[in-house]
Amino acid sequence: MDQGGLSSTTAYAISRVADPDEQVRIADATIRHGLSRADIIKETRSTPRKKGSKPAARKARAVRVFREVGFKVTVERKAGVDPMEAAEALERIAAAMRAEADDGSLAA
Repeated sequence: MDQGGLSSTTAYAISRVADPDEQVRIADATIRHGLSRADIIKETRSTPRKKGSKPAARKARAVRVFREVGFKVTVERKAGVDPMEAAEALERIAAAMRAEADDGSLAA
């Protein structure tokens, strides 16, 4: 783009490629073959991932709802609900509720 060989939109499309070596290759091919911005986008979408890179892990669901014998329990966490962490939290809550029931302080 410094020499005026690439439009700003084409340069931006190339800049979205993570690998700097791949950016240079695409920019060179663009200038040499007169590729358009649409061609660049098509090329960058079809570029395979680097060896060793992994797809992003699935994020845990932020809300889980459980229904049991007329009760509905909603477990919610902004960072996602990890099943083991949620189970531990529910066990602590259940213990607290049992303690209240034993004391007779739980409203019926």
